[in-house]
Amino acid sequence: LLERRLERAREEARARHLDAAATRLQVALADHARALTPARTRAGMLGVNVLLPGAPPPSLENMASELDATGVSLTLSGPWPPYAFAREALAHAHG
Repeated sequence: LLERRLERAREEARARHLDAAATRLQVALADHARALTPARTRAGMLGVNVLLPGAPPPSLENMASELDATGVSLTLSGPWPPYAFAREALAHAHG
């Protein structure tokens, strides 16, 4: 019973840590992004979809290093076409 409680507490702490990292990332990119939506992925992972008008800001590489030191890995992919964000934009507009 104690082991289950401890594991649950660890999972909750991991989730809070990931949420805080995602919030920090969103705040850092907010001035640069045309669209930004959080996206839950597989267990223990968190994604943030960001539509940037150009190349990612240099501060993003610094943030990747800082997050990596806390156990959060930041992986960039793309570029993705703007229409890849259409579903999120429509959901937001009608939500």
